[in-house]
Amino acid sequence: MEIHRAGPDDWQRVRDVRLRALQDAPDAFGSSYEGEVNGDEAQWRSWTTGWDGAVDQALFAAIESEAWLGIALGARWGSEPDTTHLYAMWVDPVHRRQGTGGALVDVVVSWAGALRGVRRVRLAATLSNPDAIALYERCGFADTGERTPLRDGSQILTMLMERPV
Repeated sequence: MEIHRAGPDDWQRVRDVRLRALQDAPDAFGSSYEGEVNGDEAQWRSWTTGWDGAVDQALFAAIESEAWLGIALGARWGSEPDTTHLYAMWVDPVHRRQGTGGALVDVVVSWAGALRGVRRVRLAATLSNPDAIALYERCGFADTGERTPLRDGSQILTMLMERPV
């Protein structure tokens, strides 16, 4: 397995793996399959070039034999220059518990640590996903005590976790 930093020309693979993730784990992400399936090429390229308002952004993919096994995205916003957020973390169910998730988290944390002024990485994990929470805890993240709904109107709660870089 190798970790690859995705570029704009990877937009179709980014789309395919993201849509797989949303179908596999619809209650793990702040957006939904229905909300993303009709995205155009420019929207998918922005996953690697930067979302509006992002100061720095990188999407990493775990790849084996040209198959994308999972992704994780790091983004830093101008309003929080000392914080990088980890988003869109997902590993194909067949490849879970084999170190893929940890490798993706580690590369996002390393990337964030190389950014000037970044002191911490934050993420939100759904309380209903103890396996993800355990992975993040093994990667050095701790619960901040903050809870928010997964999406507007959702009964699913997320816990904010963070770790220093």
